[in-house]
Amino acid sequence: MRFDASRSPRFAAAKCLTSILFFLSATTLWGVGSVGLKLDTISAHSTPIVPRGQPFATTPEQFVRRGYHASAVLNGWLYIEGGDYTFWEHENDLIHRPQLSTLALDLSFGWSSDNAPLNILEVQKPEKCHSLNIGSIWLNSIDGALYSGFTGEMSSGSSDEDIQKFTLENYLCTFTPDGRGNGVWSTTMDFVGTDFRSLHRPSGGLTAFSNESAYYLGGISNRFTSPELSTLSASETRPLPGMLEFNFESGRWRNLSSAAYSAQGLAAFGQMVHVPGFGPKGIFVMLGGASEGLTEYDVNAKFQPFDGITIFEPSTQSWFRQEATGDVPEPRIDFCATVTQAAGAATYEIYVYGGWNGTLGPKTVRFDEAFVLSLPAFHWTKINYPAQFPRYGHTCHTVGTQMLVVGGLDPTQSNRAMVWKSKDNFGQGFGVLDLSTQAWTNAYNEKSGTYQIAETIQEYYRNNPRFPSTWAHPKLAELMGSSTPRPSVSPTPSPSSTSGPPNHVDTALIVGGSIGGVAAIGLIVVTIWLLLKRAKGSDYPAQTMTPLEPVHEIEATASSVSYIGQLDGRAVQICSELPGSEIR
Repeated sequence: MRFDASRSPRFAAAKCLTSILFFLSATTLWGVGSVGLKLDTISAHSTPIVPRGQPFATTPEQFVRRGYHASAVLNGWLYIEGGDYTFWEHENDLIHRPQLSTLALDLSFGWSSDNAPLNILEVQKPEKCHSLNIGSIWLNSIDGALYSGFTGEMSSGSSDEDIQKFTLENYLCTFTPDGRGNGVWSTTMDFVGTDFRSLHRPSGGLTAFSNESAYYLGGISNRFTSPELSTLSASETRPLPGMLEFNFESGRWRNLSSAAYSAQGLAAFGQMVHVPGFGPKGIFVMLGGASEGLTEYDVNAKFQPFDGITIFEPSTQSWFRQEATGDVPEPRIDFCATVTQAAGAATYEIYVYGGWNGTLGPKTVRFDEAFVLSLPAFHWTKINYPAQFPRYGHTCHTVGTQMLVVGGLDPTQSNRAMVWKSKDNFGQGFGVLDLSTQAWTNAYNEKSGTYQIAETIQEYYRNNPRFPSTWAHPKLAELMGSSTPRPSVSPTPSPSSTSGPPNHVDTALIVGGSIGGVAAIGLIVVTIWLLLKRAKGSDYPAQTMTPLEPVHEIEATASSVSYIGQLDGRAVQICSELPGSEIR
C-alpha cells in the first residue's frame, strides 16, 4: 500500500456514539486514509505558442518514431504530452529527443500525414512541469483541465549526469486549454505534506479517469523515476502495489487495496478504461499487462490474460473478474485501448490495438492486430486486416468513426536502439483505423460522422443474448443491467484482519467498503442495519484491510523480491498478509 491507511477519524465525531462507532470499526468494512493537498497556484503563467512547424516539427521525410508519450482528446483537440521522438537531422545523424513541450493538434480539420507537415501547435511548460516517459494525462471534463507530471520516468536516453540531477519533488501540474491550441500550465497542486513527498514517482501503471476521479493501479519505480534508486541498473525496477485515487474536486488522494487484482496487488504495462454507463459512477475495466516478475524488464513477467476481465466499481470499491468469450487476444503489454459508444446504443465497445510480449524480433509481427471487447456481452471480436506493422508504446483514441493512433515503436527490430531507428509506416507517427471499413489509412477525416457499431458486433447481438450466459457474481449482473439469477454457489465469509484464522474470500467479489462523514444518527442507524444484515449471511461479503499492510487474496510465502513501501520508502518483502482464494 502507498499511504497510511488508518481508519477514518470521523468515526469519533461524537462521544455519545462511541459504542456505535466501535461496532462499525469491528465490521467487515474498512476505512481508507487520505492525504490532503495544499491548493495553491504556483508559477501559474502562460508561455507563448511557438510558430507552427517550429522548432520541434520535422518534415515527413525526417520524422522516424514517437513513443512512450501520453495523449488525450478534449474539445476537438488532441494533446500529446511527454515521451520521446526521433528524426534524421542529416543523412546519417539520428536525433533522439524527449518531447519537452505539449503538442496540440486541431481535430476540426482533416489531414493526411503522408505529405505536408501537420499543423501542430506547441505549448511551453513551467520548469516544475516535467515531461516524462510512460506518464499519464488525466482529464477533468467538468473543469476542462488536464493533469499530468506526477507519473512517469525520465527519457530512456538520459545520461548518468541527468539522472544525478533528477531530484524532483512531487508535483501534479494542471493544463487549462484555451480552445485554440494554447493554454496555461501551472503547478496548482503543491504537495507539501510529508506523506505525499515521501511517495516514489510511479511509472508504467494502469490508469484511467472519470468525471470525478483519476485512478492509478500499480506501476514500478526505477532509477529513471526516483533519485534514491539511481544505483539500480537500467533494467532493474521496484514494483509498487496498491491503487491511488485522486479526486478532482477535493484535491485529495486515497490509497485503495489492489489485492483483488493480483497476488501481490501489482500491475504494470496494461491498460485501464472507464466505462460510464454501468453503475452510479461507471466501472473501470483492466486489460492485459503484467502482474508478477516486475523486478526487471524481461519476459519473466506474468501476463494477465484477456479471457478474464477485471472490473473495479468505485462507488462500493468492489472488484469483479468476469469471463470473456470470442476472439480473445493473446496476452501482451504496452498496447493501447480506447472506449466508445454509438448514439442511443445500450452497449459499449473497447478497442485494443498493438502491443508486444516483451521479446523483440520478426515474430512480433503477429501483434499488429486490433480487437473489440463489447459490453455487457463481454465478447471479443477481432478486426480482420493483414498484420504488417506492429507497434508498442503508442496511444489511441476513438474520434467519430475512426480510431486515431499516435506513435509507437517497432518490436520487430533486434535491439532496443533499433526500435527508434525503424521509420514509422504511419506518416509523422499518426495512423487512422476506419472503424466502418476496418481499413488503415494515414488520412484523418473530420467529417467522418458519429460512431456506429460494426456489423460483426451487431450480428453477434442479433444471434446471441446481450449478457454472458454465466455471471461471475450476481452483483456484477445487477451492475451491468442483467436480471440473471445468482449462481448456486454461495460465497464464504471474507477474511478478517482482526479475528483468528482467516476464511477464504469469495472467488468473484472483493468489496472494500469505505465509511466516513457520518452526518446524522439516522444515517448511522441505517448503516448499522445494513451491516447487521451482512453479518447474518449476506451474499456480498466485504473485503477487509489491515492498515499499512497489503492484503493479498492468493496464498503466498515470503519471496526474495522487494517492492517499494510507498509510505516511508523502505524496501520490504512481498508476502501474503492473509491466505485466500484466487479471484476468478
